[in-house]
Amino acid sequence: MGEFAIHLALAQGRKAFYTTPIKALSNQKFHEFSRRWGSHRVGLLTGDTSVNSEAEIVVMTTEVLRNMLYADSSTLTNLGFVIMDEVHYLADRFRGAVWEEVIIHLPEHVQLASLSATVSNAEEFGAWLDQVRGHTDVVVSEHRPVPLWQHVQVGPQLLDLFVDDTVEQAAERQAEPNADEPAVNPELLRLFRAQHPRGGRGGGRGPNHRGRRRRGPHHSEPRVARQERISRPQLLRRLDAEALLPAITFIFSRAGCDAAVPSAWPRISG
Repeated sequence: MGEFAIHLALAQGRKAFYTTPIKALSNQKFHEFSRRWGSHRVGLLTGDTSVNSEAEIVVMTTEVLRNMLYADSSTLTNLGFVIMDEVHYLADRFRGAVWEEVIIHLPEHVQLASLSATVSNAEEFGAWLDQVRGHTDVVVSEHRPVPLWQHVQVGPQLLDLFVDDTVEQAAERQAEPNADEPAVNPELLRLFRAQHPRGGRGGGRGPNHRGRRRRGPHHSEPRVARQERISRPQLLRRLDAEALLPAITFIFSRAGCDAAVPSAWPRISG
């Protein structure tokens, strides 16, 4: 969708801006677009980098575009399309206002394409865009080219989240959103109920709890020992044993990434 918007901009002799929330994604898109359309037609603008800023296609962080709008930058001249990647950042507590400001303050003639794989209320979001930007089409695709299987690590055990989920069933379910969902693995349910016999966290407090411990015999399922959390290298070794590598491990800080690499083996890179 985003690349088609760029195609339309070039066909009309106008500029296209492609915004991303982080510099790494901006750099990635800059290199992709340079290979596709030629480095002379693609620019990059981030907080500390400026490459070919007056190009026909400019990749930038969303804050850069917001600052351009407030400064009435000459780079906006002949802008026809803005593609906002990862637009669900609009809901981010700290940065979401930047996306909202860009959407509201873009000139009326600029066409906006908003991309996200995680917006759950796409129709509601599209209705808001329709109010602030004019006619908006919501395009939803449920197709997943690669079927998704989900597993859960419980202590030393790696269990399937669902049962009876063959390749054909997974493909059918992902092609038809209304298809029957597979059953949750009963072994996972057994482990959960054994550790939380009252259905709450750590035993929980039900609606009839009055602050006193109930006396007398009770017949709930006996609680099993709490599963110890395994380390990241242990998990990766288990994935290796199950032939589930290569894998990507998400760690939400640079310090955490640096700390994780020495404890792993050479097949893991940071």
